[in-house]
Amino acid sequence: MKKLVFLSLLGILLHANEAKTSGFLRSDLKYTHKLKEFEYDINGVRTKNIGKPLITSTNLDLDSGMYFYENKNLFLFGGVDTQNKKEEKKKDNKYANYYFGARLDAPISENFDLILTVGHKKGYIKTKNVTEDGKLKVKKEETKKVFENAVNEHAKVRNKKSNLKEAGYSLDVDRNTIISAVLNGRVNRKFNLILGSIYTSDNMKFGTHKYEGFVITSGRISRKSFLKTENSYIIDKNNIDEFGGIKSKYSISTKLSSKRNIENILVFEAKKLAKVNDFKFVSSNEYKDNIKNVNINTKINYEALIKAYKGGDYEHKPEVKINIQYYKNNIKLISSLENKLKIKHDFSKNALVKEFKNTLISEISLVNTKHSINNRFDFKYSLITDKQKNNKYKFTHEILIGPSLWYKKNNLNSTINLRYGIKHDGKVNNDIFTTVFNEKKYDINNNEINLNLNLYNYINFETLKFKKSNKLSNIFLVSSSFKYVNTYEQLKSTLFGELQYYNLFKEKSNSKDKDMANTILSKLNLELRYLMIKDVTTVFNLNNTYGYNLLDQENFKIFSDYIKNYGSGKYKDKKYTNLDNYIKKTSTINAVHSYRMNPKFSLVIRKLEGRLQLIPYIEGVLDFRKYRYNTASYAKELENKKKELEKAKQGSNERKNKLKIHQDAIKNAEFNKKFNFRNFEGRIGLNIKYTW
Repeated sequence: MKKLVFLSLLGILLHANEAKTSGFLRSDLKYTHKLKEFEYDINGVRTKNIGKPLITSTNLDLDSGMYFYENKNLFLFGGVDTQNKKEEKKKDNKYANYYFGARLDAPISENFDLILTVGHKKGYIKTKNVTEDGKLKVKKEETKKVFENAVNEHAKVRNKKSNLKEAGYSLDVDRNTIISAVLNGRVNRKFNLILGSIYTSDNMKFGTHKYEGFVITSGRISRKSFLKTENSYIIDKNNIDEFGGIKSKYSISTKLSSKRNIENILVFEAKKLAKVNDFKFVSSNEYKDNIKNVNINTKINYEALIKAYKGGDYEHKPEVKINIQYYKNNIKLISSLENKLKIKHDFSKNALVKEFKNTLISEISLVNTKHSINNRFDFKYSLITDKQKNNKYKFTHEILIGPSLWYKKNNLNSTINLRYGIKHDGKVNNDIFTTVFNEKKYDINNNEINLNLNLYNYINFETLKFKKSNKLSNIFLVSSSFKYVNTYEQLKSTLFGELQYYNLFKEKSNSKDKDMANTILSKLNLELRYLMIKDVTTVFNLNNTYGYNLLDQENFKIFSDYIKNYGSGKYKDKKYTNLDNYIKKTSTINAVHSYRMNPKFSLVIRKLEGRLQLIPYIEGVLDFRKYRYNTASYAKELENKKKELEKAKQGSNERKNKLKIHQDAIKNAEFNKKFNFRNFEGRIGLNIKYTW
């Protein structure tokens, strides 16, 4: 297989000089020089050999591609990402990620195109620690989607829609080699056909091979109906002994009239053919109608998971949803009713229901859109019936109710949302959600100003006999930003500021104690761009970042999304929550400050009518911090001096001297924790972009 691939590429290259070519090259070469961390005592800087670098590293990131023929049918691509990092008292950290491949997208007849893709990569993977169901897990994810980017790049220059699978791309994160072929075209005036085959592996190693073949058809089966079918066959290490697996999907769309539509979808999936009695069946059906001022949407869905063998079970999930919208003038009334049922039982003679859960949801919304001020009132009721292990049924009632108000006029957008949620399942849980969004834009002569202020607040508490219990939590978030742009002759100035703040509060169970965390992250960035001559622009950046108590932006997004969605898509897992863990961690931190200043100067040089862009740059990173704990060297030094003190005889002169030395060391350690300049990192680099 490898010989076939290389021979094919060699044949392509032999004919390349006869073809019209174009392409691109993008690279970034960077050298980094980082000093040791500054340590202090009461006399000043105590770090020795401060000029000697702690870390030096050279990084190169390069992407390239070349198109052949007038219609850019052939695309060769490749790139590297390398690092050579040297750190004091540590082993050198060197890596070389790379990728290369080729794509051919060309017509083989009047009605059909052939797409061939070959690619191989090394690296571009990182591991990430995540918490799922209260357990720490390690997951792999791509640092850069090099093959996906190449497929999208080729589709873009070919003016094609980029459906990755139909373009011959599907690659799991633990595989690095892909070979695919896709035949795409029109069978006749009514029907399109796609035949595809995708092979992937990890360096062709045994046990990593995966093959997927698929057939996709689409077209009209009548004047009003459109049919699309997708049939796939997949075989890998998980099902090779069972002869692979299949998945079939059939979609029918029927336009009954200009106002009525029906959508029907059927899905059948058996992941192991030898165990065809273990499969999944899905039916999705949707009906849309419009009668004068009324829109009607009805969905009837059904899903079955069947394991029809001894010890197996049968799970089915019927679902019905009806949505009705009535609108007249500035008034809109929206009503929906949804019922979802999940039943799971075994195949024994006296089949027992192992799992039963029914969810009934009713929603009503009244919307008034008049002039610049609009308002909305929502009411949602849910009844969840769940069978417990003791065969008794648990009933959970949930209500979410509240208004929304928004104003839009003269580049001003303001929205206020307030929701109260109550949940009763033997005890009463109360939620209060508040969000405020504001956006204002100004455009005055050569000045543009954008202002944003978003507020989020969430309160949760339990009540018992209409009295609050001692478990209350509150999340308050602020996200604000401004952007100012001024253009004057050859100078363009941009000032951007951002502030994120949250206050997290949680009472502990059965205790008067509480956890509280206040964290801040603010940014103030300045950019000055000056056109010196026709092809040369100077750019000066000064980025400033201030942090207080280690604000975690990932948690900030989790909390803000949770509040925006009024509690849906909970951040909670079965045993732990991000909120609980994060508040517990940050509530023990007392006033930890950090400040980073990042000046950068660069030249933007454009030549060859803009096709060549060179950006040499130099930048520095200055870090100022206050420590919560002392450095490892200080901690070890204190420990050793304490041991020496304990060895000295009580009342002796030696002990008095050792005591003074230990006390001075404590003073120095406390002084070192104060806010001070800690580190400097310098970078110099060259960014190149070239197209031809």
